[in-house]
Amino acid sequence: MNQESTSAVKQHVIDALLQVLEQGDDAHRCCAVQALGKMADPRVIPVLMDHVQDSDLDVALDSIEALGNFEDPTSLPLLREGFTLADVPEIKVNAIEAIGRFGGEEVVDELIQALRVDFDMVDGSGWDASWDINRIAVESLGRIGEPRAVADLASMLDDDEVVVDEGNILSALVGCQKQGIAVVTARLREHKMARSRRRAALALAAADSAIAKEALAEAMLDDDADVRLYAARSLAGFHDKAYLLPMFMLLKDQHPEVRVEAVQLVANLGGARATERILSLLADDNNRVRAAAANALGELGGIKAVDALLELLKSPDVDVRTSAVVALGRIGDIRANGALCFMLADHEEHEKVRIAIPSALVAMADEAVIAALRNTVGDENRVLRSVTMMALRDIGTESAKCVLLAALQGELLPPPVVSPDQGLDTAVNEATVPDDGSEAAPEQSDTTTTEDAVEQGPMSTLESIARTNQEATTTNSESSEEDVEEELPDNVKEFVGIADKNWQQIQSFKVKIPAPHLDVRHFAARALAVFSSTDVVEALCSCIAEEDPDLQLDAVNALGSIGDERAFSQLIPLLDGASEGLRFATTRAISAMTNAQARQILINKLDDGDHFVRLAAAEGLGQYQDDEVRLALRDRLLADKELGIRLACAKSLVANNNEQDVDVLVQAAFLDGGEQRLEMGALLRKFYPERASEQFIAVLNDPEQAYFHRVAIEALQEIHAPNVAD
Repeated sequence: MNQESTSAVKQHVIDALLQVLEQGDDAHRCCAVQALGKMADPRVIPVLMDHVQDSDLDVALDSIEALGNFEDPTSLPLLREGFTLADVPEIKVNAIEAIGRFGGEEVVDELIQALRVDFDMVDGSGWDASWDINRIAVESLGRIGEPRAVADLASMLDDDEVVVDEGNILSALVGCQKQGIAVVTARLREHKMARSRRRAALALAAADSAIAKEALAEAMLDDDADVRLYAARSLAGFHDKAYLLPMFMLLKDQHPEVRVEAVQLVANLGGARATERILSLLADDNNRVRAAAANALGELGGIKAVDALLELLKSPDVDVRTSAVVALGRIGDIRANGALCFMLADHEEHEKVRIAIPSALVAMADEAVIAALRNTVGDENRVLRSVTMMALRDIGTESAKCVLLAALQGELLPPPVVSPDQGLDTAVNEATVPDDGSEAAPEQSDTTTTEDAVEQGPMSTLESIARTNQEATTTNSESSEEDVEEELPDNVKEFVGIADKNWQQIQSFKVKIPAPHLDVRHFAARALAVFSSTDVVEALCSCIAEEDPDLQLDAVNALGSIGDERAFSQLIPLLDGASEGLRFATTRAISAMTNAQARQILINKLDDGDHFVRLAAAEGLGQYQDDEVRLALRDRLLADKELGIRLACAKSLVANNNEQDVDVLVQAAFLDGGEQRLEMGALLRKFYPERASEQFIAVLNDPEQAYFHRVAIEALQEIHAPNVAD
């Protein structure tokens, strides 16, 4: 749509909204004013000015707020009048906020006056309008940067009656440039309260001036550790290496937490001098400082850093060793892979250190590294098994792929034993089931009594209640067989039923951790998703036929990421009869395979009973551009009750780029009382907006559709809102 037609249709929209403003009910009039303000078309300024004194307070407030979007000088006298003469506190607040948006010298006097507003305008809820007026004036003067406001702003700092946050006032003073910065630096140097000095240091982060930098450098000698830290952060933000020396001084601070942060600040400034200073902290007596120094060296790099970090691998502290491992991985120097592979193979090494090693080895991978990772695939630690697979994926070489394939095919499985990291579900996986199908009884030692044999695990509230009731019932039945169980009231039964259903749902969401001899294959399937060679596709397809549903799911997800049509025939049987999660994953995988049969499957799945399957189908159909797909998406858009599926259908229709589909998106905007009016409006902004606007205007012009007027107004507002990111 060209500029002329855009202007014409926008004028048509404005005319329709103005008609609502003049003739609609109060609620719709407010919506119309808000829409006119957000459309930001200067042609509506005179009308908005006419309604600043509207008989409906909400319309008047919205008109004032809308005028602030334009910064039009012709409206300024009216806004001034609203601020100075209005008796309604809300009018004063909206007026000063609109004035503050002008951002020029012409409004400074009103804003300074607003700083001095100190009258009782407390409403029934305890809100005082003067608080908002003061705050708005402070923030606006800071944006304008008017030196004339410095004296008034400074006087507010220690006034106990002022409720504006001290930090906001200090930031406004910094915005007032030289005079304001001088006030803030004086506060940083002289104020007796450490809290105020901290806030001054924080505010000066926005003051890139010599006087501010000098004050911050001096504050790094403050008695309060937090003041020193805030000053260092602000000073480091200027990236001025002339102030490295005071930053270096903090590396020797008496407080470890200061030294820890100073390390990172110095590293951000960079340079050989920074590296030398940080190297010296590897001998610090605080382990947190040494760990921070190691992390910083990982960013700075260099031969000296590698040598020092290799030495740090011998530290007795776990966190220090871990930081050294991570830092060596960032540098990626191949000299480190021997030491790291040795530590990885050491089962006596702390698990935190070993878990960090596979990722570190990626940047320095060679055949020796891949061999070390291969040996770790079956480690007893589940997290280590997982990160090892991901490291092999990230290495991405043919050798790494071969290891992953071997793991997927069960060649690198650890023995099926229960280890401490497997969790309760593993015990279920490993339970022995007799041939007759009955559950095996747990073995008991000769020294274990019947009471000790059953260890009571954690129970839900309902289980606890049920157990208590059961015990009580058993006791009563033993004492008297004639006792009759008391019937629960219907409302209690309903509550217990709902709670029990919720509990079961929570249990279904819990992640089931398979035994080590199973999860190696799962991890491998996920990692192989980045490879697309024939052997990978065939191996993943073979997993689909196995009985492990979780392995099937991982394989299907991987095949979907690969998008190789050689897997298509293997996926089709999973579309029906499998679990909901597997059917969803299969539908999504098929959507990555653009052939005629896949297209037809996706069309059919728009009618599936599972909403996740329908969602995957709707999203996948966006890549097809033909009438059959369009008609199916249109029908589903209007018929589905799920908002996410409607939006997915609408997006796919927009991708199809057929003007006739505008009509159905407009209809969708009105579904369920306009639940998705804004989403549909946003889609229609670049999808034939002229045609969509005419249809929404037709609704506005129909008195019998007054119920839908708000939907139409807000959809039009969304379509014609300027400078909106897609």
